[in-house]
Order: sequence, then structure tokens, then C-alpha cells
Amino acid sequence: MNDIHIYEQPIPPYVAEACEWLSAAERHAGDPTNEDDIRAGLAAGEALDILTDVTPPYPVPREIHQPCPLADATQATLTALERALGDSTAGAGELLRIAKAVRVLKRHRQCTGM
Repeated sequence: MNDIHIYEQPIPPYVAEACEWLSAAERHAGDPTNEDDIRAGLAAGEALDILTDVTPPYPVPREIHQPCPLADATQATLTALERALGDSTAGAGELLRIAKAVRVLKRHRQCTGM
């Protein structure tokens, strides 16, 4: 057999928690004709992409949360990312990705008045 195995690095626990919430928000169907729902899905996807843009890759986020609007997932995501920022083992690249993801979420929250 020609099994291909891709090495995945372990994902830090608080980053994993944030990614699980962002995945739930990204999977939320919402109203496809509602501009705010579309923007929320894009913001969740952008923040998720930023956090998982690593080599070797992190595992795919677990889908432990039901799909939900980004407004419902934002606070839990930001709390997890704040904890990740306090992790003394986080490297500079990880801290930069976390800061960028936080900026995306806060910008979205300001634009929508969440």
C-alpha cells in the first residue's frame, strides 16, 4: 500500500479551543442572502486560516461545537486566544498569528456592532 502520512504538529490547547469555535462559526449556514451572515462566515474563516497557517500543519479542528453564528462564538474564541497569549511556551510566530486573528475578530465586531 502507498499510505501517505503527513506529519502534523501538536496544536496548543488554547489555540485548538479557539479553532473549534471558529470552525463552528464558519460552518454556520446563516442566511445566504444576508450580507452580515456572509461577512461573519468570511471573518471566521479568515481568523481560522490565520491561526492554522503553520508548517508542518496542525490537525483539522475538531467539530465539537454545533454550527453557530460568529456573534455567539466570538467571546469564547477571544477568551481562548487571550489564554494562548499568556502561554509562556508560545513562539513569536504563534503570538503574531494570534494577534492577527484577534484583530480580524475585533474588526468584525466593530463593523457589525456585536
